[in-house]
Amino acid sequence: MAELEIIGVPFSNFVWAVRACCEAKGVPYTLTAARPHSAEVTAIHPFGKIPAMRHGDVELFETRAIIGYIDAVFPGPKLLPQEPVAMAQAESWLSLINTTIDQVCMRQFIVPLVFGKVERGAVAPAVEALGKQVAWLEGALAGDFALPMGFSAVDADLVPILTYINMQPEGAAAIAAAPKVAAYLQRLLAYPAMVRSAPPPRPAAA
Repeated sequence: MAELEIIGVPFSNFVWAVRACCEAKGVPYTLTAARPHSAEVTAIHPFGKIPAMRHGDVELFETRAIIGYIDAVFPGPKLLPQEPVAMAQAESWLSLINTTIDQVCMRQFIVPLVFGKVERGAVAPAVEALGKQVAWLEGALAGDFALPMGFSAVDADLVPILTYINMQPEGAAAIAAAPKVAAYLQRLLAYPAMVRSAPPPRPAAA
């Protein structure tokens, strides 16, 4: 069988999530480091976003689709529950992370600070919104992992985002005020699949 190829830069939170899922299942893969909108990425994703995936003749884009494919095709521990209600609950988490938490924490907070080099005051609305999201997580995280099944795609999706906001003082303050979230992040950053897939550290914004 052809080896799985993940295409994208390793410090992308979504690339990290997909790689963590591969590591959790013991799936061999090759990481092709490619930036958004590069030729390698646009050959698969119509709008040049990362990650993209190639597995033999199968080409996929969008993180949720890639994780679902990996979980369905490869052996190893399941990344998503199989029982219908538990599956729906997991999908609710993933949808919330991908459409709401990522949009605030990464697109409106981290990306402008780290890549846009904007003044910190410019991200004040995002800081307020991410504080509300972390406060919600404080009530929603009920165990060692996001789902009762143990390590799942939800953890793989959420931990990179929390890691990156925790590198900035505003995000670190929000997490410090949420002890269950802080403990969850510390615990999951030590989880083998997250450790093995972690990207090289990037400097925090000034």
